[in-house]
Amino acid sequence: LRAKEEATAAAAAAAAEQTTVCSISFDECPVSKGLRCAHGHFVSDDYADQYVRTKNEGVVVEDPVLGRIVDLLALQRANRSDGGVYCPQRGLGGCDAPAYTDQHVAGHVSEETFQGYIDVKMRVAERAVHDRAQGDLQAEIDRINEELGRHNIQVSRERLQQELRRQFPNAYQCRQCGFGPIDHMACYDLQAHHGEQRGTGRISNACPQCNWFSSEIAQWPRWDGTLPEGVDATTGEGGVQVRAADARYRDR
Repeated sequence: LRAKEEATAAAAAAAAEQTTVCSISFDECPVSKGLRCAHGHFVSDDYADQYVRTKNEGVVVEDPVLGRIVDLLALQRANRSDGGVYCPQRGLGGCDAPAYTDQHVAGHVSEETFQGYIDVKMRVAERAVHDRAQGDLQAEIDRINEELGRHNIQVSRERLQQELRRQFPNAYQCRQCGFGPIDHMACYDLQAHHGEQRGTGRISNACPQCNWFSSEIAQWPRWDGTLPEGVDATTGEGGVQVRAADARYRDR
């Protein structure tokens, strides 16, 4: 009797639940049984898994040399630079709702599909951290150049080395030729983004001087503070000629 009463109550609750139309199948469905964007557009559970999985197909690709890399250009073309999954009515449909939350997606797709979804978002986030770190390194080098140019100081190689060692105490150098400083602090898995397509070129975590590369951060010695012989410590305007090796891109 109790089981019958519970079943009756569940049926009554289901009947009373609000329904809405699925944006893909156009079927009427309970609002709790699918993905719903902030503007109310709905994808039923019958189509949610396929929708999320299809959105991420081809975004993370297997490179025979570099392993798994994320195609940032594909995400940019789809207006998904953050790696999120958005309402199917975005774009031509006119919906400007934010991406679905991770928790919302997790509740309506399979575990396999959710892991693929999270993989894309994590790789995009890692790329953003990497880019910020490289930007900080280049900004500091530019600041040194500006300061030296402002005071028209002719600085020696020794002074430049001391300044860079003070600013970048955790920089690395090439194990093969000794080139440094190289900033790898933001990426301990150097294979993760090595060779990744970026704009019209590809990111390279290899040594900019001899092209030596190791994916393991432990294989890169700490920079000993010595600049390569080919680096001019001064110019006629007092500028420092130093490159952030990890931030360079190679043309395809």
